[in-house]
Amino acid sequence: MVIATEEIASPVASEPEYAVLMNNPSLFRFQNQVQSGGAIFLNSSMIETRPVRGDLEVLEVPANDLAKEVGDDKVANMVMLGAFIKKSELVSMDTLHQVAKETFSSRNPGIVKLNRSALLAGYNFLG
Repeated sequence: MVIATEEIASPVASEPEYAVLMNNPSLFRFQNQVQSGGAIFLNSSMIETRPVRGDLEVLEVPANDLAKEVGDDKVANMVMLGAFIKKSELVSMDTLHQVAKETFSSRNPGIVKLNRSALLAGYNFLG
């Protein structure tokens, strides 16, 4: 995901400040692309190893485990998004809830409540 205040010509970030890594292959592939002083969000439910770099903040979030607790491990991505929003403060949780509601309520109203619970689980996990 690339977030910017200007128009994004290409969604590829060559040296992002944050990386959300959900599995081991992603850790190995993307950890060296994050800028020094950046943060990596690790899905500690799925990733056994840790980054080899010491210049990154590592936030371990058991996304799959928390998703199972809220009712469906398919919302692990939403759990991680909640944690990401808490740390980055790029958008407010209210905005995120509104967008999720607008996006999913017409297609699957039941998923709105599940996504909200998953977002809050990730958000609250980081305190």
